[in-house]
Amino acid sequence: MYRVTTRLGGSPFGLPSELDNIINSSWVGGWKDNVIRRCVILQSYTMLGYYPLEHAVWAGTIAPKLFPLDVATLSRLSCVFWVLWIVIDIYATHRRWQELKRMETKLKMNGSLTANNKAKIERSRRSLIRYTLRLVLYLPNAIHWTLDEKSKFALADWMVNALGLAEAVLGTYTYVNGDSISRPKIEE
Repeated sequence: MYRVTTRLGGSPFGLPSELDNIINSSWVGGWKDNVIRRCVILQSYTMLGYYPLEHAVWAGTIAPKLFPLDVATLSRLSCVFWVLWIVIDIYATHRRWQELKRMETKLKMNGSLTANNKAKIERSRRSLIRYTLRLVLYLPNAIHWTLDEKSKFALADWMVNALGLAEAVLGTYTYVNGDSISRPKIEE
């Protein structure tokens, strides 16, 4: 959740936190699968492309005489990095699902699937479902914003707004619900 919030609302502060993740794997969330770790780090590399472009767009929009940039092209290019981030996260979330399933199977086999552990796994599973849905809601808009306004593949304004609203409502629900995509802490 922090990563998404930072990307959307804290753009000026995004680069330091992405660099921290690249160096320290700080957003892996305790998952053991090394592919998840590599995906999360790769996502940070995509943001190293995204943030400078977003900053340039901001500067070119606020002070166009001082920064005479083609902000429309830079904005579309920044969204290409966002699309990559989402696609990588969809794959990483798929790997999280797989690890969660392996964890549950292992606990069943060694007799450690207590009611408490099962509840933690189920809570994690529900959080991952909602997180995946959020990514699916992000993706069409992210792709839309990579396109020229005149593209025949561009979404209608009402669709962009509806997808954004749906994601915002779901995001608020997940925040209030305390969802986490980190690996659940299981007593073995």
